[in-house]
Amino acid sequence: MRTTLNLTLILFFGILILSCQPKVEKIEFQPEKIDLINDEFPEAKKEIKEVMEELKQTIKEGNIDKLISGHAYGPKFTEFKQ
Repeated sequence: MRTTLNLTLILFFGILILSCQPKVEKIEFQPEKIDLINDEFPEAKKEIKEVMEELKQTIKEGNIDKLISGHAYGPKFTEFKQ
């Protein structure tokens, strides 16, 4: 009787442990396809318009120093000298 109970408990807990395996969900990443030529980018357009308006206002004011400082000291500036 005791052996049957032990065997039954071992089988029960064995099945319980084997059935509790974690389920692994496979998540696939699908990058968003962006058409750089045909897509509209409203945030970028707005930013460019703001920069152009600022340049136009600076030119109207005749502030040469601000125009020069806008690009001469930037990280991507390359100075060409004769």
